[in-house]
Amino acid sequence: MKVKGWRNIKLLGATSFLTDVSSEIMHSVLPFFIVSLGGGGLIVGVIGGLGDVISNIFKVISGYISDKIRRCKSIVALGYFISSLSKLLLSFSTSWLHVMVIRPVERIGKGIRTAPRDALIAASIDESQRGRAFGLHRALDTAGAILGVILAIALLKFLGEAYNQILLIAGIIAFTALIPLAFVEEAKVEKRRMRETARIPLRTWIVIIVMTIFAVGNFTYMLFLLRGESFFTGEMRLIGPIVLYLIFNILYTVTAYPAGALADKIGKHWATVMGYILYGVSCLGLAMKINLVAGIAMFILYGASYGFFDGVQRALISDLSPPEARGTVLGVFHSLTGFGTLAGSIIAGLMWETMGWNWTFMFGAVLALTSALTLAVVTVKG
Repeated sequence: MKVKGWRNIKLLGATSFLTDVSSEIMHSVLPFFIVSLGGGGLIVGVIGGLGDVISNIFKVISGYISDKIRRCKSIVALGYFISSLSKLLLSFSTSWLHVMVIRPVERIGKGIRTAPRDALIAASIDESQRGRAFGLHRALDTAGAILGVILAIALLKFLGEAYNQILLIAGIIAFTALIPLAFVEEAKVEKRRMRETARIPLRTWIVIIVMTIFAVGNFTYMLFLLRGESFFTGEMRLIGPIVLYLIFNILYTVTAYPAGALADKIGKHWATVMGYILYGVSCLGLAMKINLVAGIAMFILYGASYGFFDGVQRALISDLSPPEARGTVLGVFHSLTGFGTLAGSIIAGLMWETMGWNWTFMFGAVLALTSALTLAVVTVKG
C-alpha cells in the first residue's frame, strides 16, 4: 500500500502541477480578456465571485457522492475534465456573456474534484505519513502556479493582447493534466459495519469551525499585492508586486513538504497552529508602516504560513474524519473555509476603503492569532 500510495500522491501532484500551470496562465489574463470583450470592473467581480460560490457548493456534493459510491478517482477525473474543457472553450469566447457562463462551469469542475481528490490522497497513504503526502501535493501544485505566472508573463510579452491564443494554450496544457491522472489507482474505502450515517466526532466539527474563522481572516491575496505596491515607485509599482507574488509562491512551495513532514512528527494540530501564527505575524507586520526590506520579509512569512497550514489542514481533517465519511467532511471543510475566505475578502475590502489598509491587516492578524490560540487549546484538551 505504501509504494502504491506514494505513486498515487506523485501522480496526483503531477496532475495538480499541470492544472495550476494552465490555471495561472488563465487567471493572469482573464480580467483583461473580459474587459477587451466589453465587460467592466463590476462584470469581472461578478464572474469571479459567482464561480467561487458555485465551486464551494459542489465541493460538499461531490464529497458526499464519493463516500456513497466509495470511489474517488472517477469523480476526480470528471472534475478535471470539466475544468479542462471549460478553459479550452473560454478561448473561443467573443462576448463577456460567454465568459460569464463558461467560467462558473470551470469552477464547478474544481468544486467536483477537490474533496474526492483529498479523500483519495488520504486513503492512499498511512495516517502517519499524511502530513508529508499533502505537503508534497501542495508543493507540486504551487510549483505549477509559479511556472504558470512566469509563462503568462512570457506569453503576454510575445503575443501581446492576443488573449484568445493565450487561453487556448492554457486549455491545451490543462488537458495534459489528465495523462498522469489516468495512471492513478483507486483507493477503496473498506466496508465497515453497515450504517446509514457515519458518526462524526464533535471535536472534528470544532476544528472545522476554528479553521473557518481563520479563513475569514485569510482574505484574498490581491489585497496583499495592493499593499505590496506601496513599497515601490515608478515602473516598479507594476513589476514589484508580481515579484512579491512569486516570492510568496516560492516560499509556499519550498516549505510545504518539510512542514508536512514536521506535522507527522509533532502533530498536525501544532503544525497548523504554527502556520496560523506565521500568517498572523505577516499581517501584523504589513499593518505597520515598514520599508521594502521588511515588506519582503513579511511576504516570506506569508508564503511560509501557507506551506505550514494549507496542506496540513487537509491532512488533519482527513485524520479526524471517519473513513466512510471522509469525502463528505472534506467537502464541508472546503466549502465552509471557501465561503469564509469570500466573506473575509469582502469585509477586508470594505475596511480598506472605509478605514484604511492598516485596519485590513490588523483584522487578518487578530483572527489568525485568535484561531491559533483556540486550536492550541483544543489540541491540549483533546
